[in-house]
Amino acid sequence: MTDEEFRPSEDYIDTVKNMNALHDFFNRLYFNGELITPVITVRQDMRGRAFGWFVPNKVWTAEEDGYAGSVEINMCSQWLNRPFEEIAGTMLHEMCHQYAYVKGIKDTSRYGYYHNKEFKSIAEKHGLKVENTGRYHGWCKTELTEQSKNHLKNFVQNGRILYDIRTCHEPSWFGSGDGELKLTRQRKPSSTRKLICLTCGMSVRATKDVYVLCGKCKTRLIPVPSPADYDPAQDKSWVEVAAEPKLH
Repeated sequence: MTDEEFRPSEDYIDTVKNMNALHDFFNRLYFNGELITPVITVRQDMRGRAFGWFVPNKVWTAEEDGYAGSVEINMCSQWLNRPFEEIAGTMLHEMCHQYAYVKGIKDTSRYGYYHNKEFKSIAEKHGLKVENTGRYHGWCKTELTEQSKNHLKNFVQNGRILYDIRTCHEPSWFGSGDGELKLTRQRKPSSTRKLICLTCGMSVRATKDVYVLCGKCKTRLIPVPSPADYDPAQDKSWVEVAAEPKLH
């Protein structure tokens, strides 16, 4: 599906707009406007374990010169049916992670699951109550303070309303037309490669270069080349390409 063929629903677009407005509201209220607006996405957590997450890398880039890239905050779509205060609490939680990233503070460990006392300190200074959930996730449970809830009423009264979206498509574009910045999420290249037995068709996958014999045919499995290794203009089969020596 191309960018031209994909068009997210109006509900999705309005939700992302309101998430950006909510980020701006809390940014001005608690962070003195120090946080740059990230790329905010709304997509499903397939495991169903998270309300949202912050990606501490500039995973969004653009072709325009001078654009340094953007970090990401995602709000999980299946949890947008919660009370508005809880949704806002999730946004503020992820913004605390963003603040730690900007200040160079290590606020989590164990691949981001364990929230340490640095996170607790940041969250408590920025409108959240924090609770320790145990040795595996630490100080990860947060909710808005009563003062934050009162501040949030100003946001709602200004007509900022989040839509209830249970499911949505992952966006392939943000904005279109002349003069608007078009972003693309960087994806790490896969290290997995496929090998196949040319006799019986048995195949395996490996994450590094390996020498594998088919137990049935007693022949070596041949690696299937990636598109980068195969040039159709050369009119060669992938078997011939796979047999060629690699230059290092």
